Amino acid sequence: MRPLILMLGITTSVVVAGTVFLASGSGGNAAQERDGWSLLAAVEIEEVIEGESYQAIKTYPAALLKVTDGFEITGYVVPLAAEPYMTTFMLVEDPANCPFCGSSAGYGPILEVRLKRPIAEMTEFSEVRVRGRIELIVDPKTYQSYRLVVAFSLNSPT
Repeated sequence: MRPLILMLGITTSVVVAGTVFLASGSGGNAAQERDGWSLLAAVEIEEVIEGESYQAIKTYPAALLKVTDGFEITGYVVPLAAEPYMTTFMLVEDPANCPFCGSSAGYGPILEVRLKRPIAEMTEFSEVRVRGRIELIVDPKTYQSYRLVVAFSLNSPT
């Protein structure tokens, strides 16, 4: 697949296999940090169904398109597997609105986190602060809109 190059203001991005890799621009700042969950929640998804064809078309807020390395966010861990060390987990803003816990009241954004180095297992809903690079997932076959990669926990030594 040939990469699609997008020019987004001062940020250049490369789209490969449905994932947008943000390549330049400034890192996070205090305003981005406070508004991280708001930025993630602002992604709009339009569900398009035509016959047996299905697509989830995502629209990303301009502020999220400007974020590259250095995206910091604090949330609550939802482990994906019981392991002594974790490299991948889900992060939720509020444990009371976790989609994996059967709440019928709806839920907010869910952020997949892929750590650069493993950390000791954390119990479900442990609070953690992480920093990494946001990847935007433009694949129309999934509702997943983003993930944090090359991330590290600010709660533990790096």
